[in-house]
Amino acid sequence: MSAAQYEYECVYCGKRGRAAIYDLQNNIKHLDCPQKDERIGQVFGNLQILEFVKSTPHARFYHCKCIKCGYERTSQFDSIKNNHHQCITYPHIGESLGVYDIIGVEPKEKFKKVVYIAKCRECGRIKKTTYTHLKRDAKETCNHVTKFNAIKKDVGGWNNLRIRDIFYGMKVRCYDQNGAKKHWKYYGGKGIKICQEWLDNPKSFEEWSVSHGYNDSMSIDRIDSNKDYCPENCQWIPLSENSRKAGSKYITVNGITKNQAQWSLYLGMPRHFITEYKKKHSIEEIKKLIESYMKENGDRGK
Repeated sequence: MSAAQYEYECVYCGKRGRAAIYDLQNNIKHLDCPQKDERIGQVFGNLQILEFVKSTPHARFYHCKCIKCGYERTSQFDSIKNNHHQCITYPHIGESLGVYDIIGVEPKEKFKKVVYIAKCRECGRIKKTTYTHLKRDAKETCNHVTKFNAIKKDVGGWNNLRIRDIFYGMKVRCYDQNGAKKHWKYYGGKGIKICQEWLDNPKSFEEWSVSHGYNDSMSIDRIDSNKDYCPENCQWIPLSENSRKAGSKYITVNGITKNQAQWSLYLGMPRHFITEYKKKHSIEEIKKLIESYMKENGDRGK
């Protein structure tokens, strides 16, 4: 047997309708009322309701903020009322890193890292970034002001922050065993370095990148994986191609570099021929095989 229905009129927007007594008792008003909402501004535990967001047939959703830690979220009213929230702690507020003092945080978003607000003690510049990036970029002297007393747009002179992050990634892989972790053996562990020109003047790496086809869909690639990061041995290639190359074994013969599958096809054999051949023969024997084929066909390479 269905519950008895009662007629109602909303005192805020004038809407009329019929509803069961349970719905009338447990809702301040009908769920889609566009007018005043008494819940705005109310505080439940540490959560304060800021604004109405949307409604469904069974609940109203509000945007709320923790008055203690600043965390913001959108939830249905029952969840806010029951205060299902644990305050987020920000242990780095008050710390000093180089010329920066950490003075606060941006509102925390779900599943995203905490963004700290830091202020330069010398020029007053405000920087908003994660603690890891702030610690990495910390300088002991302020370099945010030019000789014309103008604030620089980019710390350290970088115009493209993605190129900057790629360059720092190169340095970690080549010089920081703890930071590189399992990748160390493929870079610094086998003697791979960054050329002195780029180390002394990282800006030259950015200039080289822009003039050699860089865009945000590409990644840095060493043409010969046994040689250093330098203009002569680097190129920008699509991320998908670099991922494929990273999983392939490359062989260089007479100045030509191909992976095992490409050399197999070059020899007119099935694509896994070199892979299988390598199980019983050394890399030098494979190179001799390719060289003999190139010699027979008049291909001398580069």
